[in-house]
Amino acid sequence: MTAGSGRSLKLDTPIQYLKGIGPKRGELLKKVDVQTIEDLLGYFPRRYLDRSRISPIRSLKVGDTATVVGKVYSCETVRGRTSRFVVLVGDS
Repeated sequence: MTAGSGRSLKLDTPIQYLKGIGPKRGELLKKVDVQTIEDLLGYFPRRYLDRSRISPIRSLKVGDTATVVGKVYSCETVRGRTSRFVVLVGDS
């Protein structure tokens, strides 16, 4: 395996040296205990999104987890004791 710079990569190479990762994303991956290329190869996300089943927004209930397709009308960060990212999405 070789990096974009022509440098050889090994399984114990720190993840930040993999093309497209870099130091910032490398720090995020450390939070889920992915520190080397070998760690990345063995990492399995805790859940998967099912993109084969699209739900209409009108059919959703509070607390549902679903995949929707729509138009983003607005988005903002609402600050308070905790910050939230709020997105207004609509479909047909």
